[in-house]
Amino acid sequence: MEARGPEDNEDAIRFEDLTVDDDLPILERIVRYTGSQIALQRLVHVKMLAETAQLAGRVPTQKVLIPMLENLLNDAESVIRQHIAGQLLQLSMIAMIEEPPPKVDWEEFVHRPLPKDMKINKEGYQTVLEHVIPYLRVFLSDAEVDVRRAASDCLAGLALHLKPAHVTEFCLPIALELANEKPHQPSTSKKRTEAEQRMEELRTTACNLLAEMGGAASEYPESRARASAWVHAHVLPAVLELCQDDGFRVRRSAAQALPRVMGAASFEAVRDQIVPAFEALSQDEAHRVRKSTGECLVDMSRALMILAAAEPAHAEDLLQLRRDVLLPIADRLIQDGQKQVRQGMMQFLGPFMASFYPYQTSALTRVLPTTTESDGSHHLGVVAQFFPHASSMVARLNSSQNSILLTPTPVHSSTDPFFPRPLTEMERLRKSLPEYFYASQISSLSSHAVVWDRTRNPPAPADLQAISEILLDYFAALSVVSTGDENTDAEMRVYCAYSFPALVLLLGPDNWDGSLRTCFFTLLNPLYGQETNDDDDVLEPPLPVKRCLASSLHTVAHVLGPALAARDIVPAISEFFLPDGDESVRLNIIRNFASMMQALHQEDRGAPFLVWSEIIQGESFLGGRKRSASNPVVLNWRQRNYLARSLPELILLVNPKLVREHIWPILKLLLTDTVNDVREDALWSISLIVQRCMCAETINKWGGIENPEKFAKEFFSEMITWIFANILSNPPSLITGKTRPSNFSDRQVFCRICGSLGLALRLANQETATPQDNVKSLRRTLKSLFPDAKMPVFCYESMTAAEQKVIQTMLVDNLLPRSLMMKDDRTSNVRITLMKVLQIMPKDIRLSKSVKSVLKELEDEWETWTSFGEELENDDESNQKAHTSPKNKGEVQQDQQDSSSGTNDEPEIPREIRTVVFEDGPIGMQLEPTKGDKACRIYGFNDFGDELSPAHASGLIEIGDVIVSVNGTIVQSYDETIELLKSGGKRIVCFRTGSEAERYVSDEGSIDEEEEERRLRKAKKESKKSKKPKKEKLESESGDKRGKTKSRETVSSPNDEASAASGTSLGADAESNEISDDKDKKSKKSKKEKKEKKEKKEHKTKQK
Repeated sequence: MEARGPEDNEDAIRFEDLTVDDDLPILERIVRYTGSQIALQRLVHVKMLAETAQLAGRVPTQKVLIPMLENLLNDAESVIRQHIAGQLLQLSMIAMIEEPPPKVDWEEFVHRPLPKDMKINKEGYQTVLEHVIPYLRVFLSDAEVDVRRAASDCLAGLALHLKPAHVTEFCLPIALELANEKPHQPSTSKKRTEAEQRMEELRTTACNLLAEMGGAASEYPESRARASAWVHAHVLPAVLELCQDDGFRVRRSAAQALPRVMGAASFEAVRDQIVPAFEALSQDEAHRVRKSTGECLVDMSRALMILAAAEPAHAEDLLQLRRDVLLPIADRLIQDGQKQVRQGMMQFLGPFMASFYPYQTSALTRVLPTTTESDGSHHLGVVAQFFPHASSMVARLNSSQNSILLTPTPVHSSTDPFFPRPLTEMERLRKSLPEYFYASQISSLSSHAVVWDRTRNPPAPADLQAISEILLDYFAALSVVSTGDENTDAEMRVYCAYSFPALVLLLGPDNWDGSLRTCFFTLLNPLYGQETNDDDDVLEPPLPVKRCLASSLHTVAHVLGPALAARDIVPAISEFFLPDGDESVRLNIIRNFASMMQALHQEDRGAPFLVWSEIIQGESFLGGRKRSASNPVVLNWRQRNYLARSLPELILLVNPKLVREHIWPILKLLLTDTVNDVREDALWSISLIVQRCMCAETINKWGGIENPEKFAKEFFSEMITWIFANILSNPPSLITGKTRPSNFSDRQVFCRICGSLGLALRLANQETATPQDNVKSLRRTLKSLFPDAKMPVFCYESMTAAEQKVIQTMLVDNLLPRSLMMKDDRTSNVRITLMKVLQIMPKDIRLSKSVKSVLKELEDEWETWTSFGEELENDDESNQKAHTSPKNKGEVQQDQQDSSSGTNDEPEIPREIRTVVFEDGPIGMQLEPTKGDKACRIYGFNDFGDELSPAHASGLIEIGDVIVSVNGTIVQSYDETIELLKSGGKRIVCFRTGSEAERYVSDEGSIDEEEEERRLRKAKKESKKSKKPKKEKLESESGDKRGKTKSRETVSSPNDEASAASGTSLGADAESNEISDDKDKKSKKSKKEKKEKKEKKEHKTKQK
């Protein structure tokens, strides 16, 4: 079959070929445009194959989509062939499965063995055997490596779902044919021909394919037993033969395939065939092959441990085989005469040593995720730090990770995001807590789980002894490695720092003193342990090393235990990390400082906490943020945000005296920060301070305070005074010395402080885990796995009756009355925040008379405003229908028919409502009645010089807009609108987009369209050029001349700096607006022009 492309077509591309008919059904559209002459159209629609199959179902996939692909097997574009190969597995599964499960995620579903009760469609199964597998045979012989790789992944996945007899009949012959692609007569020339190179590439593809098929079959217990027979009979002999291939690239691929094939092999095959073959490749004459075996040591060690867990009868023999063979191989490679081999082994030395930790057989696999990528919760970061070997280290062995994402446009297989289930009351309350609460708690539980698991399931002593004797010194030497290349040395130190927590976990605190401790301090100071003239000499390590260690020191402290952490880790943090000027280093230390403090005994927390407090409040951090605008900390709000997030955990770890002397001053700075995110994250610490430091009963438990009741009362009074003085009112002005009222964001913070106190009362003593409460679910799982472990205490977990009483006193008697006064706040955001806060209050507070009335009033207002847009839309539709003449009714119906030809799923978009708040003073709008005198319509602006009027400056008002309401009152006529605008005080005005049907009609009858257009153009031109009289003269003249007709009146604007904000505050007082007629404006303009001409003439006369 010849490769097809646009250049092979005799017919020229027509204009119709350049367009895509979106109105076609999806199946017909795919069939048409996958045969397009334009490559881009074919590519776009080929990407949609899997999505189309999911929508169309099993029968169209069998009858239409799969047979259609035969014409695209030899497409001229390799990327099209690659995308087809990548989607064939999904198409095959859709064609085979009779009734797929509801809400199935096909991308995940196709890579797992089918359940035993899954019904297979015979016709679809036959379609896969007769069409899909021949397609894959063509793609596996493709000239492009990406196409072959995608086809290999597809065929390996398909082998999971076929009958064992059909695997050996249809799938294995393809791989074996590729493995036997050799020239008939070996070439005597050193330079290989193009045909020989192509055959070598096909044998390399065969290695990867055999590895994928053997690995996929052994990954799941239900498929391992049935796959073991054909792996032993066909796959393993082929891979062992490829290990002796003449091409070093083929032998390198075969070395990477051996760990994957091992999963489905027997103990005898591993001992007698696989391990000896791997050992022989580690001594191969080609240094690239030896380097590849060093990279595969991690996977070999991991595969042997998994096989030992699957075959308990041979577990000890397999682990002994790992010690006797793999460790000497690593020793030999790290001393290899080829530099690339040595450096490659150094790179994988840490993960290889860490692979001896029994992670795959531990309980952690049920608790921690199995991937090494990190997300915002840092839960997965624990896996990456402790278990870098948890997944395959060589990405080439899992080519699906290497290949381009072959799936088409994502298809939502679950309707949960669109139809979420209603939350329970407790779930809604917990959702009110910030996300970082749960992130820090899950990270802390994960770190504790790792330590508990090592205590209960330690590594084998023989493994620890062998690693300490053979490889530990090599790993410690990476901290001071000297290869002659500074960049390479820096990379090796980074590899060492990355694997350091995993090595500490493997060897444990018993093996800390010695090489591990020396390695740690040498990473921090390369001159450590060397004789120098000055004992204080310190050589800065590479910055990536410090960043890597800064993110993992808290995990090392947990593993070492309180004593060793206090002796070695805490001084290092105080000396090397907290004072560091690098943003990333300091950010990681701040974020993880509370977790590090958890690893210490109570008596050891005071010293590092004081150092932390001194640096945080020092000139290099919070102390200098208001004194120096050049201080980078002023601009870096993320550090302050992470500091605010770490305070809740610290409050639980230190005594109340330290909280008052050190954390409370820091919290006050964060509560008045200029960045809203910092303030919002900081306010959650207030309820914890009240709980822990203002209850005499709790203070007594800590000790160290002579009079707990006095301490609690003084702290209570201090906090209340400061909140009222600094949040509800700004500090005194430097000029006037008077206290200024707070802005709306401060009032929102005050309401949210009340909400945090009320939420603390609601969540107290709630032990029932909900489906979305991941923290308590994980805690309950860990408790069942480690019943003797002491769980860490978290925020909002439990609260004594005395602590609840203190929080309720502060809330009900001190803060809540002031917050209820904000029900009439001029800013709508403050009222909305107050409503949400009152809704989460405890039931007794929420049902009290004062709170209940305020909450009802706010909820009614919220309901009014949310339903207001819908009412306006309905009114506008009725008005539109009433003003539709018989002449244009047909046009309207035609427009409706045209619009209905597209999709009907999109909801109607209501007419936009815009809210603008005008300060005290004139507004600067030119107004006219709408048709029928129902409201006011804007037809111009009154700008003064270069300064825009408040209405024009808002940017939210356009000519033709209609005023809907003023100060919350829905206007019904022109006169009512003018009266409300002149009522005085600040005015909140709502506008909507007007329509042509609402244009003003004079008393004489019809609209003079030309005159109307001329007037609108003139108003726009005048507002742009801003050639208006000066403010003083305009005010003096406009006072004497007022219009007597209501058809043309103007709300003029003074030359002030009143800016229009978006509708967030309600109106208050205003001055009366000055109304002038168009004739008065023209007369004033002509007088001004005459006066200016006269002044110019007199000026020229004086010059002469």
